[in-house]
Amino acid sequence: MRGLGKLESCLRSLGLRKAYLWPRFRIEVSEALKPSEIGGGVNVQEIGIDLTPKMKTIQRLLVALVESCLSELRKCPHLLDSADLTVAQATLPGLDQKLQRSIEHEWHKVSHHTRAMLSDLKTLRDLLDQLLRLDAPSFHLLLLQLRQQGSSAPGGFGPPPWLMTSPAAAIFQTARDRVYRLAPQAPSIQASPCKAELVLEAGGKWAAVSQVLDAIRPVEEATRPIDPSMESSATALVAASAADPLLVYGGTRVLLLCGDERAALELRAHLSLGPQVCLKKSFL
Repeated sequence: MRGLGKLESCLRSLGLRKAYLWPRFRIEVSEALKPSEIGGGVNVQEIGIDLTPKMKTIQRLLVALVESCLSELRKCPHLLDSADLTVAQATLPGLDQKLQRSIEHEWHKVSHHTRAMLSDLKTLRDLLDQLLRLDAPSFHLLLLQLRQQGSSAPGGFGPPPWLMTSPAAAIFQTARDRVYRLAPQAPSIQASPCKAELVLEAGGKWAAVSQVLDAIRPVEEATRPIDPSMESSATALVAASAADPLLVYGGTRVLLLCGDERAALELRAHLSLGPQVCLKKSFL
């Protein structure tokens, strides 16, 4: 029903009354997708992006903390289908709402420890998602904010349990190493024995987008040649391409679809200013 509801909203926004869902083996669809001799058709390529070693370390530690929370939640007698609480299920959306609905009628019987585990599970699931979305400085700042919120939690219950574990300390250390590292320096009376050196580890998704755009530009130059007699127009197009990174040489615009507005703004900044400049602005 959720999928049909989204389709109905799209039809309403586009002012359409009917939607036809055709399989790929239908003649009209097959002909439209089949590459032609003049370069037509649809060419779909899926690009996989590997995580950096530090991102893999943080992800592994977060998964270990999720497994620890799930093992504690399986002991709660008020949770329905607690045996299905696995790491694979924890990565799916809607788990928090499902767990909340299963115990909402007996919430007053749930211990504080179980409530803390539910809260930790939600936080860790969000961190797993934000690790892939945020850059290194923003993710490190998010962790610092969680630590500050945990240290000043109301009610006298103390910080969340996951913050007191050794994997959490390793997560904070690794996230910091993605942003800066402490290097020893010559001892001095006024200076600190260590100085901070910026690392600003860049993620792989923006580099992959840049490589795709760089691969499109030569194709556009070959398929849409510019008249040599119009040298001034060519110069203007090159200047426009430099001002607008989505306008490739030849005047063709490239459409990039992002998951949300924040990703779109971040993508435009990376293409316009460069990854290192954006990372420095995010750090400062």
